[in-house]
Amino acid sequence: PPHSNPTPAIPEVPPDPLEQQRSKVIEELLFTERDYHHQMQLCCSKVLPGLSRVPDFSIDVVFGNIAEVATLSGEFLAELQKVCKEEKTVGKVFVMFAVRLRDVYSLYCRNHDTAVATLEKYMENPSVSEKIRGSLDLIRRETQAWDLQSLIIKPVQRILKYPLLLDKLVESTTDLKHPDYKTVRSARQLVGQVAQDINEVKRRKDLVVRYTGPTQDRRGTVSMHSIQKKARRIKQALTQFTGLRSKTVDPQFDEEEQKLVSLESMLRNLIRDIQTWQDEIQRYADHREMLGEGMALYCSDLPALSDHQRLVKDLQQTVKAHARFVSEHVLTPLQTLLSLFQDPLHLVHKRRDKLLDYDHMQYALEHAEEAEKIRQLREACLLAKRNYEALNTQLLEELPHFLQLVVTALQHIITVLVQAQYTLHSELSEFLETLSGGKIEESRELQAEHALGVQTIAQQLIQLSLVPASLAINFSAVAVGVSRAETRRISDSSPIMRLRQFFREDEPEDIEELPEGAELIVLYDFRAQDRAEMSVSSGQAVTLLCPHDRIGCREWWLVQAGEERGYVPATYLKPSNDTEDR
Repeated sequence: PPHSNPTPAIPEVPPDPLEQQRSKVIEELLFTERDYHHQMQLCCSKVLPGLSRVPDFSIDVVFGNIAEVATLSGEFLAELQKVCKEEKTVGKVFVMFAVRLRDVYSLYCRNHDTAVATLEKYMENPSVSEKIRGSLDLIRRETQAWDLQSLIIKPVQRILKYPLLLDKLVESTTDLKHPDYKTVRSARQLVGQVAQDINEVKRRKDLVVRYTGPTQDRRGTVSMHSIQKKARRIKQALTQFTGLRSKTVDPQFDEEEQKLVSLESMLRNLIRDIQTWQDEIQRYADHREMLGEGMALYCSDLPALSDHQRLVKDLQQTVKAHARFVSEHVLTPLQTLLSLFQDPLHLVHKRRDKLLDYDHMQYALEHAEEAEKIRQLREACLLAKRNYEALNTQLLEELPHFLQLVVTALQHIITVLVQAQYTLHSELSEFLETLSGGKIEESRELQAEHALGVQTIAQQLIQLSLVPASLAINFSAVAVGVSRAETRRISDSSPIMRLRQFFREDEPEDIEELPEGAELIVLYDFRAQDRAEMSVSSGQAVTLLCPHDRIGCREWWLVQAGEERGYVPATYLKPSNDTEDR
């Protein structure tokens, strides 16, 4: 048979090593993202529910927004898997999620140091640490985390892992025509910026902790270096105040600082005013008790004295109970709220110092001439700027939220205070009603009756040679302080009115029947208390216009002297001799 030539073999194209490397990187990205998301799901579904039932265990502090991290990881993984089934342009997935990665992971990483410190304290408690280990036993076979700290650090490690994986993708994606060439480089830039932002957030928080932490000595250390810094800052502030040097101005921060200072001052004054009010209420109760003791010395035979002493004792108990309530539910929360201002105010002061340092370095850099000096000042200026901007940014981010929370808490505390005051006032009103034997509205009638009774006594004092007439008249003028509107409410059948009639036996019984136009003589000086009344002097002649007021009360007469007219108490008047003759 004829010999046939074999078909020449097609040479195999060797695989592109860069493409192989790229595929391995994508496989690593997908595998590690699946494992990471699985562990976040285990944490949220099995660990958190068990620990949420542990008393005094703060889920929010230890885990932060880990639920939001788990949700984002699931969405990110789903999009990665979808893209890798098609064209494997993973770069656009990172670009799509860059903003959310920054926002969610920044919040988590900012809280991480606090979470670790809090968890360490919990582990010192045997019962709590046992519950923590028990919750981890539920997922021990499904995770490589050996303790809770190694679990809660995974989001921090993951966000910092993304730039490293993208670096490998950039190295393996060199073909300009590759569909992922541009997007993977954009993704590397964006995710790198996300990592920088997260590091900057952590650096800012570390700076805040440095200035406000428990080990910070607010008095500072006295050294030659610290003295030189303080002197330089004072000089910078003075030259800026006089206009000799420029000053960096931030109106937004200045507004927030003013709010902070004003709110702190208002809170301090509120605490002082409440304490003063408490002291006044207690002083009132003490004076009531002293009054009762005085009455017991001179009026021990009064049948109502024991009731009065019992009421005063109840009043003391009511006031003391109110003071305890306000101290516990109002003053203590307010003082705690006030203590929260210490760190923000200290940071504002530190921010002011760092701004002075930055402005000083700027000024020195502008006037430097030597190259080496300029290099040193530029580095120092950059460091001062970073420190100033870190504090400034942190304060601008957190001060508005802090102030809003303080105002909200203050509203709740003031609501409790108002309710406590309302309760106290109700109990005091009940006390006064019981003490006066009637309603509070009727106590004004008692006051008016008392004033009229004192007037009657004053009239009798004038007739005594032992008492100077001027003192008796002054005593009467004080009693007249009760308004005419209140005296109108006095009934003619009241004991005081009957007493007044008894002391006026020497006056004609038909004095009320005097005709209009009758001439009267003023017995005592009288000073008007409102517009309807008229001031008169002892011995003054007046003309009677009406022997009662508009509502028929005969205790006030309308009289006229010249062109002036007004009401005068009837007991201050008597008919002139001419009128009596007629």
